Amino acid sequence: MEVIIIYAALLIGGDTSFVEFKGTQFKTMDKCYSFYNENKTGIESSLLNHLKQSSPNATIQFIGCSPRNTFLNNRLDKGV
Repeated sequence: MEVIIIYAALLIGGDTSFVEFKGTQFKTMDKCYSFYNENKTGIESSLLNHLKQSSPNATIQFIGCSPRNTFLNNRLDKGV
C-alpha cells in the first residue's frame, strides 16, 4: 500500500527541492487532501517558520499531496 504525504516544492537558488510535512502520513489521497484543507494555515505557517531558519531564500512553488515513493529519486527533506 502506498504512503501518501503532504509535501512542498521549493525553489532555492534556481534549483527545485522538496520538503515533507512531518505531521502524519495518509492511506489515501482523499484523506491527505482533506487533512491539508482543514489544516492549511497551520501547515503553511510551519513551513514558513522552517524555511526562515533553514532556507531563507526559498520560494514555495507548490504544496500538495503525493505518494511518498514519487520522491525516491529526488531529495526529500524531512524537517517541517
